[in-house]
Amino acid sequence: MLRALVAIQYDRNDMDLNRGCFRVRGDVIEINPFDKIETNFREPLVLPKTLSLNIINGILSAAYSEYNLAVTEYHRKSAARDITVLELLFATGARVSEICSLKRSDVNIADHTIKFYGKGSKERIIQIENDAVRNAVSNYLYFLGMNELCK
Repeated sequence: MLRALVAIQYDRNDMDLNRGCFRVRGDVIEINPFDKIETNFREPLVLPKTLSLNIINGILSAAYSEYNLAVTEYHRKSAARDITVLELLFATGARVSEICSLKRSDVNIADHTIKFYGKGSKERIIQIENDAVRNAVSNYLYFLGMNELCK
């Protein structure tokens, strides 16, 4: 029926949409021929809310001051870990689970790359060019006793 409507040349006056019935060249059709057309309307994508740059700077400043005020080796190592996680989160957009599952072989300081394994074991290699992130990762690896990665 829709093909018949398309094939027929019609004038806007020939179609009466306001009364719930349709006329095509004088004939009355009781059903809406457009009901058979399938349409997919997408809902607008709602983007997640992000932190402002001031809040991010505040979080990183607090982490770095915690590192500078650390007295024991344990506190310094913990602060270095926190700084590394925060820097990687903000710089790469990686998920927390991806950062927590990083292995020594996934980090390559010489090539400035980190290999993340995401959902479904999807592998992503991220280039790290930010000096603060590279220094944080190198510093944390130093505390872990992995000095050969920092060369």
